[in-house]
Amino acid sequence: MFALLAGVAAVAGASLLLALLLPHTLAREGALEHASVCSAETTGVTIEDCVRTVGLTVDRVHIGSGKGAEYWIEVSGPKPWAGRVHFDGADPLLERLAAGDAVEAMVWRGDIVSVRGHGVGQDSVASPRGQPVYVTGFAIIIFVVGAWALYAAWWWLRRPDDCRRGLPDLLTAAGVLALGLAMDALVVVLLLDHLEAPAWLVAPLWALLALPVFWYACRHAYRRRHDPKWSRARHARIDDLLERVVAPRQRRLDLAAQRAIETGGEVVSEGVVWGEQPYCHDGFAYLVLSKGRAAVTPHRTDIEQRVPLPVERLGLLQG
Repeated sequence: MFALLAGVAAVAGASLLLALLLPHTLAREGALEHASVCSAETTGVTIEDCVRTVGLTVDRVHIGSGKGAEYWIEVSGPKPWAGRVHFDGADPLLERLAAGDAVEAMVWRGDIVSVRGHGVGQDSVASPRGQPVYVTGFAIIIFVVGAWALYAAWWWLRRPDDCRRGLPDLLTAAGVLALGLAMDALVVVLLLDHLEAPAWLVAPLWALLALPVFWYACRHAYRRRHDPKWSRARHARIDDLLERVVAPRQRRLDLAAQRAIETGGEVVSEGVVWGEQPYCHDGFAYLVLSKGRAAVTPHRTDIEQRVPLPVERLGLLQG
């Protein structure tokens, strides 16, 4: 139920980001890009739709470290724009500044959107530049994670027995695919932000990087189902699991079970059986140990449906 609710919330959140926040950030970015230079007659207006360059003096520089670090400078100058200016990081300008440096600030709609000094410039957190790229990229990430959560919820609701035995192969492949697609989106966001590229490049570049991820996820799912090497590895995990279920410490039966086997009896233990061979189908959750070969069965007392395990040595009957 949690996966279903989380998936619905994530997909809905991604849709809202694309439908509401993305157009708003695109409009702001376009407005700044096409803004004209303010005239001298509008000096007394603090909120202008034009771009103005103001000379300021740096009074203090703060470069944080660790999780949740803050980066800002305090500047003095004309009253409407004196104060603290926040940034996303120390590079490329903030790390070069010191108290007393003279800088030029670009003011738009009452906010300092960029500061320039020492021959380089850096956008502040108030700048709309690059915001559409981040909104698009993170919407893709949230949507991918939500889609995987909905797929996992479908598995749990329709095939709960398979989920109790561990992640099914198709669900594992879908998780690999979702992780790869999310990482691709993050790489695209960081790359386009560094290049100051437009937001419309996010989707095609992400789709291009998604092709090898799809290929790997499909190959992963196919190998887990059909490759003999993966099949043998899965059988080995089954054997190891059965050993741990029946005798987790000494890897052998206790004395009572051993005496029962020696006298012709048997031991039935409920465990988990993985795989896609006939002996691993849904419902074969009971392990039967006796003098003969170990077997699995869907019912504790049903002798006819018992199927021997295809392993020569289970390692459970060794004293």
